[in-house]
This record gives sequence, C-alpha cells and structure tokens, in this order.
Amino acid sequence: SRPERYAVDRQISAGYMHAGYPIMTWEDVSETFTDIAKLRGRGATWGFFHELGHNFQEGPWTFDGTGEVTNNLFSLYASEKLNGITPAEYGVAHPAMAPEAQKKRLEAYLAKGAKFEDWKSDPFLALTMYAQLREAFGWEPFTKAFAAYRRDGIRPQGELAQHDAWMVQMSRATGRNLGPFFQAWGVPTSESARKSLESLPGWMPEAMKRN
Repeated sequence: SRPERYAVDRQISAGYMHAGYPIMTWEDVSETFTDIAKLRGRGATWGFFHELGHNFQEGPWTFDGTGEVTNNLFSLYASEKLNGITPAEYGVAHPAMAPEAQKKRLEAYLAKGAKFEDWKSDPFLALTMYAQLREAFGWEPFTKAFAAYRRDGIRPQGELAQHDAWMVQMSRATGRNLGPFFQAWGVPTSESARKSLESLPGWMPEAMKRN
C-alpha cells in the first residue's frame, strides 16, 4: 500500500479534479483540505473520494458503462467510514444517492423495461444496483470478490465475460445466486454462467420484488 496524495494547483492537467498520483484539484478546496473537521464532516467530500476511487478501480471488474460507477463504491465506503454516513443517509454524501432518489430512478428504469443501454448511460442508476448489494450484504463480499480477481488472475475477455465474472464472483462472495438479480436489472449474462450458480439460494431485494 502507499499513501494517496492530493495536489492543489491553479493549473491542473484536465478539468476541475482528476485522478492520478497525485490526485489534482483546483485551489478552492484548500480550506477543506486543511480542516479535519470538514474532511471528517458530513458533506463536501464526495469529489475527493470519487477521484480516489478512480485510483483504486480495476479493469477486470469495471466493464463498459461502469467507469464512473465502480470508483464510487469507494466514495460510498469512505463516506461511511470517514464521515459516519449510513446507507439511509447516502443523500448527505451525494443527493443522487438519497434513498428516495434511488427509488424514483429504479422505478422509472423498470417501468421502461430495464434496458441495459439506459443502465450504462446513467452512473447513479448503475450505482444503485451496487448499493443494493452493499445494503443487503455489507462491504465484505466486495472485498472478497476484488481479492479473488487478483488471487485467481481473473481477466475476462469481452464485455459479456466481464458481466459473467462479476456476477459469479459476487454470488460466491455473498453465498447467493445473483443470476436473477442481474437479469432483473437488465445486465446481460450468459446462460452457462447463470446455470453455474443454481445450487446457491436465490436472493432479490424487496425493491425489485415489488416491480
């Protein structure tokens, strides 16, 4: 492991804030960076965690449409661990992740037929799927799945293979058959991968059962 560093400058490489080593951002956040109470408070830190998440996300489990999604797993995790924000309070971390906002977004998506192209084009919609897993099973399955990718050298080739690998690894980590869950969300997976999970007990969040 290594310390992660941020550099504040008036002329950075791109945009307002970007990942890298160091992560770079504009001068207007200097006050926040030097105020522990603000850094450990309940707001204004999502952007910092978002870019840090880009440094941590890895290609094998970041498939097409999730480049601005899997990094925000770390935004949610850090918001919980450093800012004391619970899943019920995710809206404090980012308004788009408030429970009511998630519910409204999910209902609209399912009403339109759960089309994967829509899922891929809305990072907070996609993040809602991951947040459902976190709420039901905690963070441990994620850390187990990430470790399995590294330990077992999992490097799926092609988008469908990436979907399959993530579904299988998270199913193993949770001890639940997540095949129907992925299907309900409209994320394409292969029949063979889904069949490989049939010995595991099923699971579906209540929000998906009602639709």
